[in-house]
Amino acid sequence: GAGPGSVVQQGRISAADGGFVVLGGQNVSNGGLIRARLGDVGLASGSAMTLSMDADGLGGFAVDSAALAADAGVENLGSIVADGGQVALSARTARGLAAATVNHSGRISARSIEEHEGEIVLSAAGGSIAIDGALDASGANGGSIEAQADGDIAFGADAAVTAHGSKGRGGEARFVAAGELDFARGASLDVAGEKRGGVAELSGHGGVLIHGDLDVGRGGRFVLDPGVLVIGNGSSVPGRTCTAGWCEVELEDLLKG
Repeated sequence: GAGPGSVVQQGRISAADGGFVVLGGQNVSNGGLIRARLGDVGLASGSAMTLSMDADGLGGFAVDSAALAADAGVENLGSIVADGGQVALSARTARGLAAATVNHSGRISARSIEEHEGEIVLSAAGGSIAIDGALDASGANGGSIEAQADGDIAFGADAAVTAHGSKGRGGEARFVAAGELDFARGASLDVAGEKRGGVAELSGHGGVLIHGDLDVGRGGRFVLDPGVLVIGNGSSVPGRTCTAGWCEVELEDLLKG
């Protein structure tokens, strides 16, 4: 189970191919490098956690009880590499403890290796997610990236999300917030594929604000499910003002493909 204190990782952790690394506590931070090729990496915040094992190693993990500490949450400032495997950042906290309980400003790579497609999962039960780094599930066929938050999801200007398929189809990247979703100018999301585009979803049941760059590729799909969508006149070009939830020119550009 997860302990009551903090886990701070500033060094290098490497698992054997197909192995796993799980760090759990009230507050978990990675500022170093974690590797688990074809395996699993999990950073989990909570007061209790369950690991399940199978013949291949880690079957999965679940955060059972919410963390109550004021600084509870998961933070990745460094690099996590699990190509051909899965990376999960998961926090279960009491509502209102922190502005963002899952913070990612480093690099996460779960690129596909042959038939093994990578998967990245971000989950904030009781809190919000802040993304200002790289999420990479690209490969010959794109993998999958999924984020769900009971609060908001905010993308910074340095957020770069890709599930690009370099030889086949694009992957899936889905971000769903019960609160607001803010996709800032400078942020990028790419699920295009050489043969067929993938699926991108940006949903915020409290509202959606999109100013970044999206590429779903030919034949790809973009899913939008806001509680409120306001389309305003004008453009987000520097020097011009658009205060609406979605600027008219941005919507036109998105629909051109």
